[in-house]
Amino acid sequence: FEEAFYWFGRSAALGYALAQCKIGLCYEKGIGIEKNLTDAVYYYQLSADQGEASALYYLGFCYANGLGVEKNQDKAIEYYRKSAEKGYAAAQNNLGYCYFSGLGVKKNYTEAVKLYKLSAQQGYPPAQYNMGFCYEKGIGVQKKTQEMLKWYRLASSQGQKKATAALERLHR
Repeated sequence: FEEAFYWFGRSAALGYALAQCKIGLCYEKGIGIEKNLTDAVYYYQLSADQGEASALYYLGFCYANGLGVEKNQDKAIEYYRKSAEKGYAAAQNNLGYCYFSGLGVKKNYTEAVKLYKLSAQQGYPPAQYNMGFCYEKGIGVQKKTQEMLKWYRLASSQGQKKATAALERLHR
């Protein structure tokens, strides 16, 4: 991990946006280097300033959770939106959750489902679970058993524990 960090650092120093994001992730998680959330945010910002979708997402996550920065839901939404517009599945899902829960935006189930679906169609398990949940409860969509089962099964097949638990609950 230390060697990977070294090479990411070399690339990041040359301005390579994805490497800057990876360095940020290493700092955030303590991979190959001591955990440092301030440095993580610094590298995410460098990468995000170049439009790197994953860095925009991670920066939004940092602002949403107060990791290395003061918690700021407006900035979280801003970064999630920029990343989601670039098609980044995790950002689409998280932005969908913001609309679902009314976090930093007006609650809007239709918009939440639209974003969940974009993410789920890319194979992102948390979004697939969220789609199953929406179809099960009729939130933002009409209740549809087949759609619910389809999304729960897809998520469960990728190890999404909440989806597996939902399927087990439904088959009792």
